[in-house]
Amino acid sequence: MAPLAAGRLAAGAIAKSTPKRSFASRLFGYDIFLSFALGSPPRGTLSYASDLARRLRERDFTVFFSEDEAPPGEQLDSTLRSALLHSKTLVVVANRGTLQEPRWVRKEVQEFRERCPNRPVIPINIDGALQDPELAESAQEWLGYEGKIWVDETEEAAATGIASEQVVQRLATAPMRAKSNVSWRWVVRAVGASLVALAVAAGIAAWRATTNAEEANRQRVYAVNNLNSALARQLAAQSGLLLRQNPDRLPLAVLLALESTGLHPTFEGNQALRAALT
Repeated sequence: MAPLAAGRLAAGAIAKSTPKRSFASRLFGYDIFLSFALGSPPRGTLSYASDLARRLRERDFTVFFSEDEAPPGEQLDSTLRSALLHSKTLVVVANRGTLQEPRWVRKEVQEFRERCPNRPVIPINIDGALQDPELAESAQEWLGYEGKIWVDETEEAAATGIASEQVVQRLATAPMRAKSNVSWRWVVRAVGASLVALAVAAGIAAWRATTNAEEANRQRVYAVNNLNSALARQLAAQSGLLLRQNPDRLPLAVLLALESTGLHPTFEGNQALRAALT
């Protein structure tokens, strides 16, 4: 595809800006690849292709227009081939000058038809060029348009560089798989929904962890209180037993009763302390 690279590189110098390739086209490829002759009329259709690309993008299509997507100095062979083979539809702007000297347009069509035989090639028939008996046979060899759908356009539209509404409408309704932009939006929505689901799941997990921690702490406090209560009752019982069996050891009985009430408040501890102090 050396002629293709040389021709595109020469025209690339006139590009004023280089829009960034969209995420939709990176992930799903282009909806439409525009193939056209560079330069000015009567052969060149650069202005016409530029207007057509803009208007198709306004209808939510991802369009590969080389003068936007392939900046000067880039390795055009790989850029064009990759975009071509990752496009759902090839649209060819075919006027008489292009059919007489197809150059890289022919290369693009042949590459697309060979590598993507099941994807449509839609010619834009400028001023009946495809019906010109002097050009029809040679054009059929590489364009293969007979028996296929094409879109008619006027010579005036090509000359002024303004695509007609009829052509834009026909291309917008041409059969093709889901638009790349639509598929991309579904991916974004799916990712967003997944992130929301993950956030909800994380929130639920955090709530459950907090609830479990609080329950574990409550159980621990309950167990400690039960243990302290049992020990307090045991100390109270020892204080009372000591008072009954050995009144001379009153100080120890008082200490045991104080330890019981200090460890955990119980009825038995209060009774033992009252008895010891009495």
